[in-house]
Amino acid sequence: MKRRTRRLLLAAVVAFFIIATPFVLLYATGFSFDFSAKKFVKTGGFYFKSNPSKAEIFINDKLRGKTSKYIRRMIPKEYEIKIQKEGCWSWEKKLNIESHLVTEARNILLIPQNPKIELEARDLPVDFSIEEYLAAKEPEAEHFLLANSKMHAGYAVADQDIYFVQKSDYLLYKSNLDGSSKQPLSEAALPKEKEYQIFAGPQPAVLADDNKLYLSNEDNIFELIALDVIDAQFAHDNKKLLYLNQNEIWVMYLEEIQTQPYHLKDDKELITRLSKPISKALWYSATNEHIIFSVNGHIKVAELDGRDKRNIVDFIAATPEKLYYSHQDEKLYYTENRQLYSTQLEKSNSLF
Repeated sequence: MKRRTRRLLLAAVVAFFIIATPFVLLYATGFSFDFSAKKFVKTGGFYFKSNPSKAEIFINDKLRGKTSKYIRRMIPKEYEIKIQKEGCWSWEKKLNIESHLVTEARNILLIPQNPKIELEARDLPVDFSIEEYLAAKEPEAEHFLLANSKMHAGYAVADQDIYFVQKSDYLLYKSNLDGSSKQPLSEAALPKEKEYQIFAGPQPAVLADDNKLYLSNEDNIFELIALDVIDAQFAHDNKKLLYLNQNEIWVMYLEEIQTQPYHLKDDKELITRLSKPISKALWYSATNEHIIFSVNGHIKVAELDGRDKRNIVDFIAATPEKLYYSHQDEKLYYTENRQLYSTQLEKSNSLF
């Protein structure tokens, strides 16, 4: 090879490195070229986690792997996301990527399209209670059921304590089961001449017979938080309170939520508003991020994640008289036409 040729090759290599080095450094520090904007931008990422796992991740209709997965080097903009698995309803949402940040969706629940429904009991009595049925079926679960069942009008039982409103002063009290120890839990009286349904939780709540919902604050004073309420329930993680009126389901956050989507303490969020009456709503306590509710001949499941659209799935065609989710055996129980049924909201990965 002639000396002139060698010099030209050396000059070409040096020039290549001079030109390429800035691009290599930009790439190494997380920059990518945005062809639509015609400039280098700092990228972000996605993280997806689903139950069941190993679900396919599509971003703008392109397969990008399976859950759980961190996807790097995404140009800042809006993307169409679809998470899908055979036999389940897909999860779809538009999500934004911002520079330097990871956009997360950690509570993706893929609901089975054809859930297995089991007949548990026939010819139920008029006063049938799902909670009492489960306690009799599994005596070791009785304490758990008492602590987490629907609170009765006038009193609540939780953690071997009784919560009740004393009519002499209209204060909320807590007593042990034998009544030998009693202590007030409120500093100011509730509105008098009312009957109250009590919900034991991190901050006790009471629902008056005029459908006003009150929540105890840090000073042990009950504050009015909602009108026209027909039912309420604390989440199993004690971080949220669900309440509903005839056509709406709401969630109030009892503490700051520091995972995406973020919420401040005392935030109130409308989960859904429907034209048909909602007969029942309760937490899916396996995630504390989904609500099971009954409306217009269907049992539906709604996610809390309200970014873009909220995924709401028609789970079962049924008009249940009673609806109960057992955290103990991870089953949804419901009664219809004097029969008791059970099913599950999730399929294990072994079934796929």
